Amino acid sequence: MTYTGLDRAIALASEKFIGVQDKSAKPYILHCLEVMNNVKKYNDVELQIAAVLHDIVEDTDITFDNLEELGYSPRVIKIIKHVTREDDISYDDEIARICNDQDSIRVKMADLEHNSSILRLKGIRQKDLERIQKYHRAYFILAAHLKN
Repeated sequence: MTYTGLDRAIALASEKFIGVQDKSAKPYILHCLEVMNNVKKYNDVELQIAAVLHDIVEDTDITFDNLEELGYSPRVIKIIKHVTREDDISYDDEIARICNDQDSIRVKMADLEHNSSILRLKGIRQKDLERIQKYHRAYFILAAHLKN
């Protein structure tokens, strides 16, 4: 069985994030769905699939090989690779890497849009403001590289 459709991508993300909560104690899958919804404006199903799965390798036991075995397209896997955090590179280098791929820019900007919402937080600490400022700066770097 392959997991190439959007419905199957949502099911996979839902399964892998069962019981996982975000910083505001909400189900983490809601973040994945918000990122997916943020890219709907491009009317591109593969982009939506990559968006809903954007954290699947970084935060679960799923690997890139698993995604390939499940039948995801090379394009979807490439986007997820670009937006997956690597321990050995800085955040600035990660953003620079993403700037080289239009699809990855779109998914990362959608991720940053949701991550930057202060409405998701129960309270705002200095640490939260610093993180949002970092995301804000990255968002505009990515936006400068996005071609319409």
